[in-house]
Amino acid sequence: MSNNHPYKIIPDRITKLVKDQIFVFGSNTEGRHGAGSALFARQYCNAEYGNPQGRQGQSWAIATKDLNKGIRSIPLPQIKSQIEKLVEYANTHPELEFLTTRIGCNLAGYTDLEIASLIGNFNLPPNIWLPQEFVDCLIEDKPTLKVAFTGNRHQKFDESGWKQVHSRLEGMIVRACVRALEWGYKRIQFYSGMALGIDTAATEIVLGLKGKYPIEINLTAAVPCTNLELAWNKSDQEKYYQLLSQCDSIKFVSNLTYQEAGGIKCLNARNRWVVNQIKNAHDMIIVIWDGQPGGTANCIADATKLNRRIIIYNWVDKNYKKLGNW
Repeated sequence: MSNNHPYKIIPDRITKLVKDQIFVFGSNTEGRHGAGSALFARQYCNAEYGNPQGRQGQSWAIATKDLNKGIRSIPLPQIKSQIEKLVEYANTHPELEFLTTRIGCNLAGYTDLEIASLIGNFNLPPNIWLPQEFVDCLIEDKPTLKVAFTGNRHQKFDESGWKQVHSRLEGMIVRACVRALEWGYKRIQFYSGMALGIDTAATEIVLGLKGKYPIEINLTAAVPCTNLELAWNKSDQEKYYQLLSQCDSIKFVSNLTYQEAGGIKCLNARNRWVVNQIKNAHDMIIVIWDGQPGGTANCIADATKLNRRIIIYNWVDKNYKKLGNW
């Protein structure tokens, strides 16, 4: 977390912006904006050719390279001072969201750790988003077990069925924490897709376990779009916002609205992103499922193709099943 709020993580690929989003990119002292993120900013975000720094339409330039001197030619203290200006501006413009790319880390020649270390000097406001690479650098590296969730939506369950499923889910999450300790891990990283039902229930359970085990418990909310909760009732929306605020980070799989991100396609993209985080020997996906076709079945299929470790509780048949390389 940053300054008591979650890190917001930009999508792996940004193709356009919505209103009130600002694209933060690495520039050069000549402001040529001719390649990479700078070219995108000039073509789609109104970045001004010849302007090397600051707010330009729906973009913000940070000069990280002098074209006459080559890579690593802008001293890090100068880059830090530009980041400070961005932070100050973001603090005074909470209505805007600043989507920060890997400034200085491609054509300018700096490492993710070098730039992330500069960013780490500031208490970032919640409207500055960072690339995953920077967030990884800002979080202490330690042996980590990764665990994801997927499962049926809340409409599937009646009250008694939900109590039974919730108890099983909690038991599976607690078991994952115990196993992480037995296997010698220092951190357990959970991923939740934040859909109403199993995802949000798992999120609540994980948040309730923080501080109860001698292991660091982190939670990332994998959000498919910027308005996932739009059609929910007010109570569910408020609960969603509360849960998000307690996560350690929020990964936006898309920076667009549900419709602009392709509707159900963005939900499937969210599921694939989560599955792709589960890749090491002990990592696993916990599934609560009724065995029927749908989003949960699609997620299981994606994970099975990659031979991910999956443990499924079928709440209709009331049995467990393991898939993948156990």
